[in-house]
Amino acid sequence: MRIWTFVIAIILIAGQPLLADTVRLKSGLSIEGALIEKTDAYVKLDVRGVPVTFENDEIVEYVQADKPASKDFFLVDTGQPPKNDEGYLFDGDNWIANEFTLGKSMVLKEFMVWLTAERSGTVTVAIYPSRGDIPDVKVSLFEEKVSVNAEDSPGWYGLKDIRLRLPEGEFWVAFEVRKDDTFKGKIPYFSLNTNNERKGAVYTADKGAYDKNDLINNGLRIKAATAF
Repeated sequence: MRIWTFVIAIILIAGQPLLADTVRLKSGLSIEGALIEKTDAYVKLDVRGVPVTFENDEIVEYVQADKPASKDFFLVDTGQPPKNDEGYLFDGDNWIANEFTLGKSMVLKEFMVWLTAERSGTVTVAIYPSRGDIPDVKVSLFEEKVSVNAEDSPGWYGLKDIRLRLPEGEFWVAFEVRKDDTFKGKIPYFSLNTNNERKGAVYTADKGAYDKNDLINNGLRIKAATAF
């Protein structure tokens, strides 16, 4: 299969067997699926129910399912939550995004933000590629709504128990309260130090776009596993 766009190459392995075979391509992408057929000319995988053929001259490596996966680890962990709820307004007019960098292909399993809720409701968590100092919101790689119950806050909320494979590069995770979301609250400030400094961006309804903020200090956890 010779033509891959950036978007369709991001494979969310929901419902896929944990021990799937992996094809690593010369383009830098890695695709998982159940093996259908392997010949001297190509490898055919069942990728989420769709048969996909990869010719051998496209393939760097073929990894069988019995090779063990790496252990989970926190790619980003900003530490213990604050004891107060002072922080960024988080509602339909004010959103926040954090950049993260992958030095190699990885499976992302968790994206969590520390929230305090004034009103229960839904929040949209979206993954975007990078456009310099801000997320490229024209290309949503993955997004999902999560529910926040005010009675349970403050707490960690976001995407959990997913398997989102991303290639090497720079990406953004954004926490948004869109028109069809109902949440209202705050994203508390965390202590900012050299261990958790990261590039951020804030969205305001007045501008209708993200602006960079290099001193953003919200609580963030991103759990990953190295690709196998």
